[in-house]
Amino acid sequence: FAAANLRYHLLWDGLHIWATKAMLLVDAGRLTPELWVAPDLEGRVGRVVSYPPLVPLLEALAATVRGAFDFDAVKPLFLLFFASLLAGTFEAGRRLAGRRGGLAATALVAALPPLSTSWAAGGYADMPQAAALVALAGALLRGDGEGPAWRRPAPWLLGAVVSVKGEGTILAAVALGGSA
Repeated sequence: FAAANLRYHLLWDGLHIWATKAMLLVDAGRLTPELWVAPDLEGRVGRVVSYPPLVPLLEALAATVRGAFDFDAVKPLFLLFFASLLAGTFEAGRRLAGRRGGLAATALVAALPPLSTSWAAGGYADMPQAAALVALAGALLRGDGEGPAWRRPAPWLLGAVVSVKGEGTILAAVALGGSA
């Protein structure tokens, strides 16, 4: 995945939705109802602003720390999402099938082409969505834990699931139904 991430440029969603929103957050400090003001684009790009904010927000934060926005410089964030996907898969698999089952599930997920090539490496949000979802599954399988509610991972991960893509709302409802 790391080699593909360095090789591929941002693909359509990675560039025109997520990274563009991140660039506007860095450069303008905000998002407007229309990303670009142009008569021929009126009404066609406004839908992009309503997409969930987690991926563009992380890209904007990385660019702010870096000191400037660069489309290629935000791509390494997806390596973190990929590593998180593998770690979450191992944890969920370990909870369900022991250490060997967790390792087998992790190897299977790492070998899946849709999660390790092209779209995922091109900045699409499906892989970050999967990473948040599998981390949520691992947290729910682990149990509620001890300590104050704000320190438990499941509510935070549930928020991440709905903040990556619109489909996260449906996935969160399924996860909550399955954990009940």
